[in-house]
Amino acid sequence: MIAEIGLRVVSGETDQPRSTAVADRHKARLGKPDRRNRPWPKGKKEGIFRIVVVGDSFAWGAGIHPEDAYPDRLEQRLNTLDRKRRFEVVNFSRPGWNTIQAYRVSRKRFRRLEPDLLIVGYVLNDAEPSDWKERMRRRRVKLRREPSPGASAWLHRHSLLYRTTW
Repeated sequence: MIAEIGLRVVSGETDQPRSTAVADRHKARLGKPDRRNRPWPKGKKEGIFRIVVVGDSFAWGAGIHPEDAYPDRLEQRLNTLDRKRRFEVVNFSRPGWNTIQAYRVSRKRFRRLEPDLLIVGYVLNDAEPSDWKERMRRRRVKLRREPSPGASAWLHRHSLLYRTTW
């Protein structure tokens, strides 16, 4: 208990860290690729260097605040480093996408987005062919069979010490 209180006082954290369990608190539409925190660009303004990022949940920023996803951070950093040029990074990612799915959806939109640079970013679990319907069915069955993590989940929600060491 003393370590928990000490850690909270020293770190200044009173709730979960910014990157922990955010997906549970932020509602995100998954019906189509979603910029999450800003609207889709309409046309491209003169002098803008537009980068389009296509990827999976890692590129999309699952579990973290939208502004902490690497495409948003890239845009912030580029605009800070080079004040002569204006950069815009469009995050055209979605959790669970593999390269085939991204290609099918994005080929219709790429012309409208007018990218100057395309970044393709995937974690290895999304490189495999998509059989998402079957995986989701198996996942639902598995979730019904396994007991909930109980104490571990409670500790993760309520203890900064547990989250820091785990």
